[in-house]
Amino acid sequence: MTSKSTAYDNLVSIIKDRHGGTISDREAHRLARNLMGYCELAFKVGSKKYQKNLDNQLQCNSLLAQPHDAEAELSNSSNTKK
Repeated sequence: MTSKSTAYDNLVSIIKDRHGGTISDREAHRLARNLMGYCELAFKVGSKKYQKNLDNQLQCNSLLAQPHDAEAELSNSSNTKK
C-alpha cells in the first residue's frame, strides 16, 4: 500500500489479507462496499437518535423555562368557590 491509497483501497487490501488471499478482487471490493454502506447507515441512525434526544431535551428546557402562573390557573378553574 502506498501513502496515496484511499481508505477504500486500504480496506479492500485488509479484506484480502484477512482471507489469506483466497478471495477475488471483485469479492473483496463487494465486501468493502457492503461494510462501508453498513457503517454509513449506522452513522445516520446514530445521528438521528442523537438529534431526536437533543430536540427532546431542548423542548423540555423550553417548557421548564416558561413562567407558570398558578394564580391565573386557579382563578379560572370551575372548581374554585366564588
